[in-house]
Amino acid sequence: MIDPVVQWSVIGLLALAVMATLVCAWRLRQLRRLVSACAHWRPVEARIASVRVEHRGRGEGLHYLALVAYDYAVGGATYRGEAVTLGPPRTFEFQRRAERFAARYAVGAPVTAWVDPGDARLAVLERRAPYRTPLVIALVALWAVTLGGIAILLFAPGVVGPGAALRL
Repeated sequence: MIDPVVQWSVIGLLALAVMATLVCAWRLRQLRRLVSACAHWRPVEARIASVRVEHRGRGEGLHYLALVAYDYAVGGATYRGEAVTLGPPRTFEFQRRAERFAARYAVGAPVTAWVDPGDARLAVLERRAPYRTPLVIALVALWAVTLGGIAILLFAPGVVGPGAALRL
């Protein structure tokens, strides 16, 4: 008979793994829908209003953001966009890389912004997801599945066969 504490620990870890995997799958699906919807966004002329690199975090968590703002007009109204790609702002581990990315956008330069025809407040300069976002989501899902597998192997004797569970 399995100790109830161990049993509930396994159930909790498995539930966590399943929930994390479901959230990751949902987020990937959302991202895929957004990228395909963005294919129908219309191009408008925009002008770069500001470009800056910010550092955030401390110690090991230090990273850099390349922040770009641009102005565009739709239907007589002027808007300010800040999204370069779909999803969160692009982060960099090294300041030099963030500066190189930001250098692609000179203040005052004309650019094409892609605007959501249903909501002119939503615009991007590049109609794609940040290159790391799908990878990070997939790695979190893989971690969750691995965590669930380890929970079964370590704490659930008899689940994978007689005497197959490891003893700590």
